[in-house]
Amino acid sequence: MLPSYLDIRSRIKEEPLWFDDNGVPRYDKFNPDLVSSIYAEEAILLSIECQDCGQKFLVGMCWSQVDRIFNPHSSSFSERIKEYLKEKDKEDLWFPIHYGDPPSHGCVGDTMNCIDIAIMEFWLREKFEWKRYSNFEIKT
Repeated sequence: MLPSYLDIRSRIKEEPLWFDDNGVPRYDKFNPDLVSSIYAEEAILLSIECQDCGQKFLVGMCWSQVDRIFNPHSSSFSERIKEYLKEKDKEDLWFPIHYGDPPSHGCVGDTMNCIDIAIMEFWLREKFEWKRYSNFEIKT
């Protein structure tokens, strides 16, 4: 379950445009420079849905080699997406990226894993510049 960030959200009248990996509300348009890690090499904007109430959210996630240091079996987003695209005709195939619990929104679903819907944007950092790759964007 992610924190509610009521200290932030109660002071800002508008709804967040998206949330980061930690459920932090973000009010500017998604940009890979705004993801939660300065070491990010890959960034995605993912569309998810609450398993209980069906509310939809946009969430940003990032991946870097640091993730592989802490978990040697960690695959990058691009590796997972490539594997998914090779196998996409199989019926029991899981979506390649999973966010976890949805951002806090005052629902029982706050404690449930979300339903991952689509990769809306995929970004790769190459030589310190972000480049968007639409071929890794998956709409279900």
